[in-house]
Amino acid sequence: MRLTVIICTHNPSPEYFEKVISGLRRQTLPKEEWELILVDNASDHPLANRGDISWHPNGRCVLEPELGLAYARQRGIRESQTAVIVFVDDDNILDTNYLVEVVKISGEWPHLGTWGAGIIAPEYEVQPSPAIQHLLCGLALRKDEVYPYTPRMPWGAGLCIRTNVALAYSRMIETSEIIIVGRRGTGFMACDDKEMTYISRELGFDTAVFPQLRLTHLIPRERVVPKYLLSLKYGDALSTALLEYKWNGVFPQTPFSVRGLLSALKNAVLTKDLRHALHFSRVRALMSARGIIAKTHQSPRSLRSKIEEWYPSSTPDLGSSLSDS
Repeated sequence: MRLTVIICTHNPSPEYFEKVISGLRRQTLPKEEWELILVDNASDHPLANRGDISWHPNGRCVLEPELGLAYARQRGIRESQTAVIVFVDDDNILDTNYLVEVVKISGEWPHLGTWGAGIIAPEYEVQPSPAIQHLLCGLALRKDEVYPYTPRMPWGAGLCIRTNVALAYSRMIETSEIIIVGRRGTGFMACDDKEMTYISRELGFDTAVFPQLRLTHLIPRERVVPKYLLSLKYGDALSTALLEYKWNGVFPQTPFSVRGLLSALKNAVLTKDLRHALHFSRVRALMSARGIIAKTHQSPRSLRSKIEEWYPSSTPDLGSSLSDS
């Protein structure tokens, strides 16, 4: 088998989940050449009773009881038996040639440790209001159409990673005091996908997004309301601050410094509604990050010193090139 597709999900929408599975069933890469792992991340109703993957000869469902996307991905990584992993969210529909292109890229660009979709197009249940357009970037949409690729950080939707790198990430989680857990039930933590790329870069690999890797992001009506989008911004700011401390030793600046207070006053006077709320959402995130960091004794130096230990010496081969098929 050439690669593993991992879907991590917690209480998925039945309608969306069926579309995600149908998109995988239509992949042009022969099913015998990839495996499909569904990771049920403590769903209220077991996914094994709902997610029909009997059509896939190498498909299986596993349970991860520890709630959090990072833990679910870690379980999927341990289950994988191939040299490349593709993470697909439970609201992603892959283009039919997505997996074929992943195999090509893996062979043609061996210096890449993580890569991903250059095109992540939205499919909205309802069109978002113009008043919240500046918040939609939190929905992880993307349109990078530069060939052959753009050297940017890939996002979790459709993220591709070499299994050696993924195993190093998994082992890091087991020893880390600050865990970037990603989505956790109704929580809004983020950046677990970014941490995979951080580790990839520390190991000497590059990263990129490719325009031929395309997917559709299904977005329900409840995700295009201000409360949800502001919560996304809070989670992203919190997770980014933790990530910057964890890997670069950058302690979050207090929002109550003289400069911070002046900025808050300026925002209170000059802005209204969502922009004002967005500013204070960031303030809350920084204060939360400072509180979490204050309870840890882990330093970036000690983290980096262990990376080579986490990186396994070998993983299963990718197999023959696509042209040999």
